[in-house]
Amino acid sequence: MQDQIRHRYNPEYFYSKAIGCLEESTQSEKQEWLEHPCTKWILYSLEGDLSGIVLQWLGGGYSNQDSSDSTAQQQAKARGMAQAISDIIETIETVKTTTEVNNSELTYSS
Repeated sequence: MQDQIRHRYNPEYFYSKAIGCLEESTQSEKQEWLEHPCTKWILYSLEGDLSGIVLQWLGGGYSNQDSSDSTAQQQAKARGMAQAISDIIETIETVKTTTEVNNSELTYSS
């Protein structure tokens, strides 16, 4: 039980597991994952969600004219959502970039 709690609240444990999964994956497996329709759907959906947050923010959707506290809370929530979505997109793009770099290295070494 103690190990479960220790791992559940230890981000380094999950980061090392994630890195391990990527290291165990072949370049072709990564490429297949990136080209899979579900992966593309997730990426496009996240980009759409991020665009929606930005447009709503620019249109004043996270502002409350009656309460500066409410405005601050709404904007902080929007900022947090946008940052989380952006981080996920960036992670997917990192996998894509490292896969493309490794594929080009394979091409040049042949």
